[in-house]
Amino acid sequence: MRLTTRTGSGEADVRAQTGPSPAELAELVGLSDRTVQRRISRLIGTRDIDFRCDISRPDAGWHAAAVLWLEMPDEMLERTGNALLTWPETRTCAAIAGSSNMLLTLGLHAVADLHSLASRVAERFPYVRIVDRQLVMRQVKLYGRILDPSGRSTGVVPVDPWGLSESQQGRIDVPRTP
Repeated sequence: MRLTTRTGSGEADVRAQTGPSPAELAELVGLSDRTVQRRISRLIGTRDIDFRCDISRPDAGWHAAAVLWLEMPDEMLERTGNALLTWPETRTCAAIAGSSNMLLTLGLHAVADLHSLASRVAERFPYVRIVDRQLVMRQVKLYGRILDPSGRSTGVVPVDPWGLSESQQGRIDVPRTP
């Protein structure tokens, strides 16, 4: 695949960035190609799985980010979250447990944009209280990718949401059933 960038064009090994093919995945999990393709199609159709393409955010004009912790009535979480997901600045929006019951991560073109975004949240959602906010001036890791200062991937940290590090395994007492 040929990619064109601001600095020119070059070859890219897309397979290294995308993971296994359905056939390779079938071999890994011990199922037929057709079964894996059918299950992937079902996951896509039910929207239980989604795909994303990330770019160097600074190159795209997003020079900073902010994390907002929001508090609102529980019955407003879904409607508010769905509305916030339509904003171009929204990177992540999730209901969470605790007194702050929503986490909102926003991309910013400039640090000064945080005030106008917070004002827009207050204007559009008068029942929402911003409990806390933090600026993110630079991300060093994103979605399992190590980033350089310009936001480009330089390496991978495999993500295993079900795995525990050796130090965590020693601290968690998991009851065993006979």
